[in-house]
Amino acid sequence: MSGVITASEPSWIGPFTGLSPRQFGKLITALRREGADPVRKGRP
Repeated sequence: MSGVITASEPSWIGPFTGLSPRQFGKLITALRREGADPVRKGRP
């Protein structure tokens, strides 16, 4: 599917979050450690 923005494409992380890919990875790790909801496919 074209036009989908994902964190797997590092060039999209900065413009949408203001974080470097490394900082974004640390944020995701911290969220997972705190018990954030697991990643799911599709629309809820």
